[in-house]
Formats: sequence, structure tokens, C-alpha cells
Amino acid sequence: MRLILIVFTFMISAGTLSAQNTQPTGITVSGEGIVKVTPDRVKIKARVENKAQTAQEAKTKTDKAVNKVLDFLKKEKIDEKDFQTDYINLDQKTDYNTKETHYNAEQSISITLHNVEDYSKIIGGLMNSGINRIDGVTFENSQVKKHQKEARIKAIENAKEKAEDYAKTLNLKVGIAQMITESGSNNPSPRPMLMRAASYDSTNANAQESPLAVGQIEITEKVEVRFKIDLE
Repeated sequence: MRLILIVFTFMISAGTLSAQNTQPTGITVSGEGIVKVTPDRVKIKARVENKAQTAQEAKTKTDKAVNKVLDFLKKEKIDEKDFQTDYINLDQKTDYNTKETHYNAEQSISITLHNVEDYSKIIGGLMNSGINRIDGVTFENSQVKKHQKEARIKAIENAKEKAEDYAKTLNLKVGIAQMITESGSNNPSPRPMLMRAASYDSTNANAQESPLAVGQIEITEKVEVRFKIDLE
């Protein structure tokens, strides 16, 4: 009986120690790193759109305008890899009030500028060349990966600073990091500038005046870090 009691006591003690060893001994905090950068690249989505009574007439008008636009881009020494056709569309439209029909031909072109300062000159030249719709202008930074890395480091540093603040208040010491988890990022969505929310009609504007406030874009990284806690 005495032997059984000793074994039973040992099992209880071992179970107690095991339970103590599985208790949380760390602190989990979140960290955020933000890097603000100035855009150094602009993407323009432009469109030529014409309507006519016949499909051939609508297409011919649009093709002529697009050729003038392409000639202008080449004259401005925009590399051919930096502009391309996104889509071409030709369809019949019907006015259900008058029952009249016409044809609508359009072609959309994406243009990338590697010098933000060229924006005003290029946008004015595009509209004078035949572009009659600007669907959107997007600001980007060409060194995104470099800035993402910087933001990650800031996020880790922010998490460690938080952990040390909590630990100091409780007379504890932050130990090694036991786990790191990415919890979100904004990398970045390129910041769009939409003219008139959706599109811009060149017939209602002065093509020579295109002010541009570039501003900055934010690259954000978020992490969760679990640190071991040591007694002081």
C-alpha cells in the first residue's frame, strides 16, 4: 500500500510540473512600420472614343486619332515598352427614345512615365493629338521592395518597443522572439487620381492646364511577435 501511495504521489507531482511548464511564459504584441515615399512613376490610362453612323466610319476616326497619339509618344521619346493598347471595342448603340442607332469605336492605351515632371506636357500633348478621355492617373514608386523591407524592420522594432514598455511596468525583462507572424500590409496600392471620379472629357477643359499635386504614398507592414519573458 505504501508503494502504491508513493507512486500515486509522484504521478500527481509530475502532472503538476507538466501543467506548470505548459503555462504561457511570453508576451504577444503587434507592431507597425510605415514608410512614406514620393512617387517617381506615373501611369496614365487614356482613351480615344468616336461615334458615327457606320461602323467603318467610327473605326476610321478612332484609328486616325490613335495613330496621331502614337506618333506623339514616339516624338516625345517615350520607350515603346512603356505604352500599350489595353483594349479595342466597336459596338452598336441604340437610343431607345428615338430608336436611332449609331456605332461607337474606342481604343484604350496605358502609358507609363518614369519622370513625374513630364506629366503636364504629356497629358496636354495626348489630348491635342486625339485622346478625348482620361480614365485615370496612378502614382507609383519604382523601389517598392526596398521600402517594404524598411517598413518590416520598423514593424519589428515597434513590436519590441511595445513589449519592453509592458515588461518594464511589471518588472520583467523581454527575452528572445519566439514567433513572428505577418498580420497585414499595404504595399502600396498604387494611389489613383481619377479625373471627375471616372473619366475626363477633353472637350470641356483646357488641355494646356494640368496641375499635379504628387504628394506621397504610404507603404505599411504589420506583424505580431511573441517574446519570451524573463524575470529581472
